[in-house]
Amino acid sequence: MNETGIPFDNHDGRIQYYELLLERDLENLPSIALPEGYKFVFYQPGDRDAWIEIEKSAKEFISNAQGMPVWNLYYGKKEETLPKRMVFVENAQGIKVATATAYYDIKGRDKSGAGWLHWVAVRREYQGKGLSKPLITYVLSVMRELGYTHAKIPTQTTTWLACKIYLDLGFRPLTQNAVHSKKGWEIIKALTNHTSLSDVQAASVEDIIMDWVWLHRKNEKESELISEITLGTYPQTHMEEKEPIEWIVLKKEKNRCLCVSKYLLDCRQYHDVLEKVTWSKCTLRKWLNEEFLSTAFTSKERERILLSDIKNPMEDTQDYLFLLSCHEAETFFEQGNALYEEQGTATTNYARLRGAWFVDESEEKEYLNHGTWWLRYYDLDEEEKYEYNSAVNFDGYIERGAEDVTGTDCCVRPAFWLKTD
Repeated sequence: MNETGIPFDNHDGRIQYYELLLERDLENLPSIALPEGYKFVFYQPGDRDAWIEIEKSAKEFISNAQGMPVWNLYYGKKEETLPKRMVFVENAQGIKVATATAYYDIKGRDKSGAGWLHWVAVRREYQGKGLSKPLITYVLSVMRELGYTHAKIPTQTTTWLACKIYLDLGFRPLTQNAVHSKKGWEIIKALTNHTSLSDVQAASVEDIIMDWVWLHRKNEKESELISEITLGTYPQTHMEEKEPIEWIVLKKEKNRCLCVSKYLLDCRQYHDVLEKVTWSKCTLRKWLNEEFLSTAFTSKERERILLSDIKNPMEDTQDYLFLLSCHEAETFFEQGNALYEEQGTATTNYARLRGAWFVDESEEKEYLNHGTWWLRYYDLDEEEKYEYNSAVNFDGYIERGAEDVTGTDCCVRPAFWLKTD
């Protein structure tokens, strides 16, 4: 099956990440029985923690703290629908060991009316026991009973073995995804050699494995660390397709380094209500540490992002992801590892599509596509709450009272401390 000669885990963070989307109709579904001693049960109130434990065991995330935001994003306000949609596999002792959900596109972008198979997972110690295919086919039959005639399943190259199972069960790449994630399907071909991918060229080993190690450049005296890394994926060119995120290393310490995104990744309000607010209570902090953290990074990548103590004028916080303060921006871009010229930076096309202000061709061409980005709090000595906040202008200049907290055209430039040992 795997023609690379390299052993890969079924959830392997070394593999280059590409989003994959498969589909099949719900006619002529195979019926595959569970092994003896197992049975299907539907979700009941109180099963949230069992779901998180299964997904955590399957390496979708590493802690309950990371699992809760995912649950809230997908199911938090829809739990009353789950007794007809979410399925578990129980063992003879009544322990839930696997799960999948007959669901739909939660973002509302898929107008085809297809059902979506979500969060298929088997506890680590129960993998290889023949549970996946019976679970998937059973949940597809549930989906059909709910009135769906077509199913889609989102997955990714890092869970390549799951992708093989979907192909075995008659799923095929969506035509558009086969084009946009061409390199991803080439990776799947190399790792599975699946007969349904006979027209796909297999990727080379160099194209499969993601280089986690710092890149180096040589000079005449020594090898010094390059100031950029790639980690995670997020839409940047198109609304639908994720691309690798580039990060600038602002500061290096023993066993960790401070990173900030090279470009302005999204356009979002600092807070969704015009009121006096601090970083600890703003909605942008919540979005960064819940939705963005869980969707932009794989579970393996999240293991490298440190939970950091963040100092603020009124209330200190603990965050995986945060915004730079005025002082931090001035210090790290002017005196640190990065250049001052990198303090002002470009918006991504995705951020512009979402409403970001940017410098166009009719203005200062030196700053073409540059935008503004939020800082962590309004930079005054007084320890108060404010209805407005500081931001970095397109040219790198810091504006202390740049915009009110509900401003809709300012961008997000996330930062985090990365574990390097």
